[in-house]
Amino acid sequence: MKILHTADWHLGKWLGSISRLPEQKEVLEELCSIVEQETPDIVLIAGDIYDQINPPVEAVYLLHQTLMKMSANGKRAIIIIAGNHDSPERIEAIEPLLFESGIIVAGWPYSSPACYSIPSGISIISSAQGFVELQLPNCKYPVRILLGAYANTLRCTPLLSPENQDIQLILKNLWNNTKSLFQNKEGFNLFIGHGLFMGSTIPEEDEGERSVMVGGAQAIPLSYIPECLDYAALGHIHKPLKFDNVSFPIVYSGSPLCYSMAEAGQKKHIVMAEFVSPGETAVLQYIELSKGKPLLKVYAHSVQDALNRLSTCQDSYVELHLILSNHMSIEEKNSLYEAHDGIIDILLKMDLSNAVIESMPDMTISISELFKSFYKDKKGIDPSFEMVQLFNEVLNNTNNQIELSSGEIKDEA
Repeated sequence: MKILHTADWHLGKWLGSISRLPEQKEVLEELCSIVEQETPDIVLIAGDIYDQINPPVEAVYLLHQTLMKMSANGKRAIIIIAGNHDSPERIEAIEPLLFESGIIVAGWPYSSPACYSIPSGISIISSAQGFVELQLPNCKYPVRILLGAYANTLRCTPLLSPENQDIQLILKNLWNNTKSLFQNKEGFNLFIGHGLFMGSTIPEEDEGERSVMVGGAQAIPLSYIPECLDYAALGHIHKPLKFDNVSFPIVYSGSPLCYSMAEAGQKKHIVMAEFVSPGETAVLQYIELSKGKPLLKVYAHSVQDALNRLSTCQDSYVELHLILSNHMSIEEKNSLYEAHDGIIDILLKMDLSNAVIESMPDMTISISELFKSFYKDKKGIDPSFEMVQLFNEVLNNTNNQIELSSGEIKDEA
């Protein structure tokens, strides 16, 4: 049996003011090509299909178009679970229609897909809360899967009891109770989960993937995943990660694109896991994805230096770190954005080591005169009579309010 494992598509994602949908379409086309070439028996998509609970129509269309192509119109099984960015209700809303194409969805940690089959030979032969057992067309043995959709207090409400409000313990009990359905039976045993799983250390979450601790889900120990499995396909961490010192492969596939500057420079891939027979160690293959623009952090010490550096990375998204000894004018800032249409942000840092310290203004001069001097310095002309009058009026009103407030404070004292 052959598995393709992917996760964290985040369809509909924006990077600053830039939509990533065009790149997402490209990388999903690349993913479909890999599926066609590698011919896996089953595709596991471990959550965060969308980037938000209510995704744009274009993202929904792209998902359905991709799934139909990937499933080869029902000849290949696809398992999808909800991540923390997904709506469980939305994910499961069209489940009967999806299964006609061999696509099985689990929006809740306790989801139990109905048992039935389709003409291609894909069948759900048994199911329970958070569990499904499949028979696949070209696979001699059954495939049993624990469905670990993203869990928090709200999504686990039916599983809570007055005696047990601990989400992690509830998941442990659910998964370990379910394992009796396939323990000591010959077949392939898989886990698909979305969340922050930890071994001896907790993986560092990505920017934009911080756990919401109030009503959210904390890190789940790897030991809570049952031992009698062949492969665990995880989602939530965007950086590819394989845990060490475990008895079977437990893997984060990572996201197919870099979605934040914290991921700048990362290589993205999907995971292929191939089994000769049940109980044997899976052979893993990491297939690198090539689509999508790279994310870069560019450092410069002057506007001209920044312009030179930006000219060398036009096909990237850039976070520009600009270290200056003097302030930057609006015109200079505009020139940077005109030089590169992929600037996500400009972060300024003042370097005062060589800065010219201007002399302090003469504080004996009236505020009105200081205003005239400031205006001429910035605009190159003297302020009009009306402008000075307006300034003085505002200044007088401000002084009156300060005096009134001071008097009230004295009265209260």
